Amino acid sequence: MTGDRVILAPGESLEFEPVYLGADQDPVAGLNRYARAAAEITPPLVWNGDRPWGWASWYYYYSQVKEEDLVENLDFVREELSAYGFNLVQLDDGYMPRWGEWTNNSKFPSGLTGVAAEIESAGLRPGIWIAPFLVSMDSNLVDNHPDWFLHDQNGGMIAYQQPPSATHAILDVTHPDAEAWLRGVIGGIRDAGFRMIKIDFIFAEAFEGVRHDLKVTSMQAYHRGLEIIRESAGEDMFILACGASMLPTLGHAHAFRTGPDIAYEAVGGGNPSYNFLVQEARNTASRFFTGGNWFLNAPDQLLLRGPLTLEEAKMSAVANVMAGGVFLLGDNLAGLTEDRLAIATDPVILEIAKVGKPAVPLDLFNAASQKLFSSPVMDLAGESTAPSIWWLKGPDREGYLAFFNWEEDARDIGVETGFLNLSSPRKIEEVFLGEKVKVEDGKISARVESRQVKLFKISY
Repeated sequence: MTGDRVILAPGESLEFEPVYLGADQDPVAGLNRYARAAAEITPPLVWNGDRPWGWASWYYYYSQVKEEDLVENLDFVREELSAYGFNLVQLDDGYMPRWGEWTNNSKFPSGLTGVAAEIESAGLRPGIWIAPFLVSMDSNLVDNHPDWFLHDQNGGMIAYQQPPSATHAILDVTHPDAEAWLRGVIGGIRDAGFRMIKIDFIFAEAFEGVRHDLKVTSMQAYHRGLEIIRESAGEDMFILACGASMLPTLGHAHAFRTGPDIAYEAVGGGNPSYNFLVQEARNTASRFFTGGNWFLNAPDQLLLRGPLTLEEAKMSAVANVMAGGVFLLGDNLAGLTEDRLAIATDPVILEIAKVGKPAVPLDLFNAASQKLFSSPVMDLAGESTAPSIWWLKGPDREGYLAFFNWEEDARDIGVETGFLNLSSPRKIEEVFLGEKVKVEDGKISARVESRQVKLFKISY
């Protein structure tokens, strides 16, 4: 970190992280080899329970979520989705008075303990969102304990500005009293009954600045903060890291959000956008090698409502479950039309989700770089793209092949069976249309319309 200053005594030294250098003619194998090498140095935090499948409140209700909204969707998950394996309901931002005061506001009269108990009584895992290292500047905590927070060299408090207007102080976990406070917050969430925690904006702990312990670097503080959370949460708390530095989070979280937000409260009325769907798919594809090696990969919540077309909703669902990790829905479930809800409960979509490992984007290194490595501005302008051919080898000699057409014109997309290590597929069927597909000249190919996915289930 360029702004870190560490004081060393005479003769004292620092040992830096190892550097990985590798070369491979197969870039997919090379990325996997790199991921495994990092995992040998820092073992991942492995989750041995059921992978989270469920619903979260943010992308429909945002910060306006109320207890009755949560209960309505909880009832839907219990009555309509639990039979398919959905097992979680997660409360997101909007339940508390302000950031740093991690208790209930007036919209949740049952309190966090009551909310968790209601979710658990439905046979589901209670989950909750928190930004553990950020505290609103107008909080009494900041007024009463300014020494608990990160400062600059001139003694001014460092602020994190969260658009459009909120300003937050950054907790200094090297201060013993701040550490004790954080342990109490996480322990309180656990005592309330929650068994899944989504920790967001955690990159803030790695901001450079003056800390209570002058010998701790910004990245060491990041590690320390995550250690405190992990220790306070307990072994049966599922931890999903979000807004995080990827490699330094290895070993601290069971799952990692692999991409940016799928929708924004201030953009498009908070509704999903096709351009953000492409962005999410691009990130999911390019981080395939972390799934299973470092974390359970967690794309953002699956949104199926309009203004996405039905075909775009199918694209979103296929890309989401092919991440091979966490599977969360984000709509008002009772408000979905039958055809859109059916996408999330399609037998093959659920089969893919159950495989539990990420698909490999076979053309990750073939797409035009100026569109594949994009920016939010280009995404909004519709200039970005994502890999088109995703392959997932499942159990029992079955596999799943997806052809995505992110472009504005129809395309012929194909792949040789030898490239999939399939000598003689016995059966290939397109999932959504029920079309039988033949292998011609050793190649599986199809005409794919603009903004459409064709998903093939292959027996071999």
